[in-house]
Amino acid sequence: MTVSADLLTPHPGVVFDLVDERRSPCWPRYRVLPDGGAEALLITDLDARRATVVREDGGPTVGFVPIAADDLAALVGGASLPLPEAPGVARVEIAFPATSYRIALGDDAPGADPFNADSPGGLVSLLTHPHAPRSGLDGVDLWRPDSPDGAAEAAEGARPQRIRLDRGVLGRRATMHLSVPRRPADDGVVPVVLLLDGDDWLHLYPLSSALAAAAAGSSEWVSVLDSVALAYLPAPLDRSAREDELTSAATASAVATSVLAAVDADLVGRGLCRGYTVLAAQSLGGIAAVRAAVAAARAGSATQGIDAVVAQSPSFWWPAPAAGGPLDGPDGGAVLGELDDDTFDLSSLARSFRFTVGSGEPALHRHVDAVRAALADRGARVVMRVIDGGHDHAVWRLALLRDLCDELTTRH
Repeated sequence: MTVSADLLTPHPGVVFDLVDERRSPCWPRYRVLPDGGAEALLITDLDARRATVVREDGGPTVGFVPIAADDLAALVGGASLPLPEAPGVARVEIAFPATSYRIALGDDAPGADPFNADSPGGLVSLLTHPHAPRSGLDGVDLWRPDSPDGAAEAAEGARPQRIRLDRGVLGRRATMHLSVPRRPADDGVVPVVLLLDGDDWLHLYPLSSALAAAAAGSSEWVSVLDSVALAYLPAPLDRSAREDELTSAATASAVATSVLAAVDADLVGRGLCRGYTVLAAQSLGGIAAVRAAVAAARAGSATQGIDAVVAQSPSFWWPAPAAGGPLDGPDGGAVLGELDDDTFDLSSLARSFRFTVGSGEPALHRHVDAVRAALADRGARVVMRVIDGGHDHAVWRLALLRDLCDELTTRH
């Protein structure tokens, strides 16, 4: 990536302030060094503790340590610099994509940015796309931990029930959590949302609080959101193990059978039964969700199946080709190949699929569109939309809430 010549030229007395309009006070300032790298300047008490900003989207690490020239170039791109006439600060405007990040203090485990008011909890902080609204169903404020509505929900709602899955279900020990609705329907039939990256939405980005805040803020949503059960299925923490599990046909089959059977058993014990069922997933989880829904449809089981899939940035490029980048393979990857069956009909089953992708991940669009078209050709109801942002929870959390509400109200 090319960088402005001004940036690579040392300027005595000039501090380059890498900022955008959402920057936390603890993000550092840098002075350019003769080799094209940079050094951080002390601006908060976190600096002395060697704080480093770790970005979820894989972008260059920002920290209170020397930064390499290549990383500096990636941060600022071709930004032009309005150099001050006298020693001072030159503001380099950078447009970070929406991203989740943590701050690592020395050798401590990464945690939330204490200066960022948009952090949804104590573990992760978020930079949201600058065009994201603050209020409403797509609003950032629904996810704030100090939201009065979220606090009220936490006080009123019961702790999620733990459901231990047999090792044979996923090939590992796993504990699922189930939150029953605060106000179930009189007939005891409850819609269920099963989240395939459950620990993220239970601990890092508390979905239940966001849904409660959405319900409290709108009479349009309250009757639907207050009657929904949330099931959180944890994915492996190890990145490689997560990919192996979420792209496994055995996992998709387990979700469609054993996992939902465990949810059914718990609900029956509470005098409830599972109704309209939605699988929610992101990235590689989108593969497992679509496969599970298709597997349930093919089985034609008399029991309650899977009615809808809501997926953000589903990784339908998988598997990566032998040559080129991961997303350079055939349209739709393995999922599209598995849908190549002209006798497969989803129209009578009224299956619904909602896919959301970020504008900042254009290489993924053709893969998602190919799967969308294949599902639509087989009679499913399919919606694909593109929103601001990239491949990151900062985008997925806003898309997830909107997609779930739209899907649930459509069938409520």
